[in-house]
Amino acid sequence: MALSHSDRITLIQDLELRDFEPRLSNEMESTSPLVKSDSDAASANVDDGSLVSFVANVSANHKTAALNTTLLAQMAADKAYDRFKEDELMDWYKKYQSVMGICGWVVQEFKFQNYKASGSTFSINEAVISIIESFATEAEIKVAEAALNALKGLKNDSPWYKVWDQQSHSTDGGNFQIASAADNDGAENTLVMKIGAFAFTTTETTTNFLWVAYKDSDTSVQYADQTITLNETIYDKLADTITDKLGDNAKTQIGALDI
Repeated sequence: MALSHSDRITLIQDLELRDFEPRLSNEMESTSPLVKSDSDAASANVDDGSLVSFVANVSANHKTAALNTTLLAQMAADKAYDRFKEDELMDWYKKYQSVMGICGWVVQEFKFQNYKASGSTFSINEAVISIIESFATEAEIKVAEAALNALKGLKNDSPWYKVWDQQSHSTDGGNFQIASAADNDGAENTLVMKIGAFAFTTTETTTNFLWVAYKDSDTSVQYADQTITLNETIYDKLADTITDKLGDNAKTQIGALDI
C-alpha cells in the first residue's frame, strides 16, 4: 500500500532512534557546515557508520538529503537491532531500508553474498574497493577511494574518526556502508546513490580494521550493493521533519572529510 504524505510524516516523527550521544560535541566545531558549499568539487563525509562521497557538481541540497536520510536510517535501525550481531544483521538492514523508503528513496532488498579473497590474507579496504569497482562508475570509484584515503589519514583521536570507529565495527566484526552519490548537475529528481553494504566477522583484532591484514581462514566478509534514487516530490515535503527528528545528531555524527 502506498504511503500518503501524512503517513510518512507520522512514521518519521514516531521513529525511535539510538540515544543521542553528545560525547564528541565539545570536540567539534558546531558552526562547521554539514556540506561544503562548493558543489563543483567532489566531497565526502563520515556519516555515523557510513562513508558517503559525492562526485563533482552534486548540489548542496542533494548532499544534505543523502546525508540526513542515511543518518536517520542508521539510527532507527540501531535502536531496533544490534548492527554488530550476526543474527540481527538482516533485520537491521530491513529497518534501514524501510526508513530510507519512507524518506523518499526507491529501494530494493539487499542481497548479501560472501566475498572470496584472492589470497590467504587480505585487507577489508582491498575487499571494499574491489567490490565497489564491480558496480560503480569510474568517477564514483575515484571519489570513494579518496574518501577511504582521507579517513585513513585521520588521527585515531580525531572526532570524526571516533564516530566512524565506534559505529562501523565492534571487537570481532563490523557492519558499515560505503556510498557514492551523483546527480545531473543538481537537476531535480536525478540524485542517485550507489551503496556498498559490508559485514564481517573475525577472530583477529579489529583495530584500524579497514587496513590491517586478515587471514582468510579467520575472517569472513559479506557484501551487497544497491542503487537507489531519490523521489524529491516525496522527500522535499519531508526534509524539515527529518531535520527536526535528527536534532543535534547531525552535528555530532556527520562530518566533512578533506579529499
